Amino acid sequence: FFLSWQDVMRGGRKMGERYIHLCNDYKIDFKSDIRHHSTDFLSNDDCTSLFCNLLDNAFEATKNTPDSFIELNIGYNTTHSIIVITLINSCLNNPFDNNGQLKRTTKTDSRHHGYGIKSIQNTIDKYNGDYNIYYNHSTSTFHTVIIFQKNTHNLSNQ
Repeated sequence: FFLSWQDVMRGGRKMGERYIHLCNDYKIDFKSDIRHHSTDFLSNDDCTSLFCNLLDNAFEATKNTPDSFIELNIGYNTTHSIIVITLINSCLNNPFDNNGQLKRTTKTDSRHHGYGIKSIQNTIDKYNGDYNIYYNHSTSTFHTVIIFQKNTHNLSNQ
């Protein structure tokens, strides 16, 4: 069951359209599967911040990569009352340094970049979520997995 960006992001239709157009312009295969009410617990500002930063980072990693793709899935697991967000994108170069730390930015003007990851982390922390990011060398893909507990009391005050 697929819903439009507007249904999920509560008015975020323009945000979804922006990434669809960017991906089309750069010949990036963009797919999403977003389940109904899966982001309802996020405030509009936090929802926009989280997904814009995630998708900005994915776009930057894929825009000059041949046969690139971005895949966003947002689902609700009723058995465990969790929301699972997965974002997988093409990524030619490992974004981690030799110490296993995520590089701040690959952009030439780095003093105004690199804050997206901090913003993502702040939103995850605000809603008591957890996340894992990793790079798969064999498939040249970057993976982001975010999990939020749907039934925690901390989600009800948002």
